[in-house]
Amino acid sequence: ELSLAGNQLCTAGAQALASSFRSSPALTCASSGLRILSLAKCLIGTGGIAALLPALKQCCALSSLDLTSNFLYDEGASAVAPWLAFASPRLEFVSLAFNGIGEEGANALHAAIEAKQTAAPQERSARHVGRDAPHASRLLTANLAGNNWNTRCNTAFFKLADRHGIEIYVRDQRAFNLTTAY
Repeated sequence: ELSLAGNQLCTAGAQALASSFRSSPALTCASSGLRILSLAKCLIGTGGIAALLPALKQCCALSSLDLTSNFLYDEGASAVAPWLAFASPRLEFVSLAFNGIGEEGANALHAAIEAKQTAAPQERSARHVGRDAPHASRLLTANLAGNNWNTRCNTAFFKLADRHGIEIYVRDQRAFNLTTAY
């Protein structure tokens, strides 16, 4: 497990982290590699996620990825989507909450989650052969709360969750308190 949550990595830190992943076989091994990565509130932005994604493709054991509050917007969500669908064979939890993602990014994420859920296990793990071949899994939980898309996108995510039996959070989960509103 690696948690860098709350550190201001920005793009340069994300690039350095990606370089570390590429040069460390222990982190990328499917049987003993990195399983949980939290980069919440690290300010990585779209440039940082673009640097990280190729390295994350090598992290075959990764089952949980938290990218909450990283200023990813539609561009970052659209970059994450193909990785989410096809390059994350063991991923069961992902958080892209509070990233300013709009309808374009929501549509890309919706298609990626649908593809991950419907792909046959042998298709998801076909790129990984040998003794370290990962066990392909379905996404169990996606936290997408606090983004900037409309209710049509929320409805599509609710239907997707029902269809595949996964938890998808699309609304801000904080309680509304009238005493703080006035």
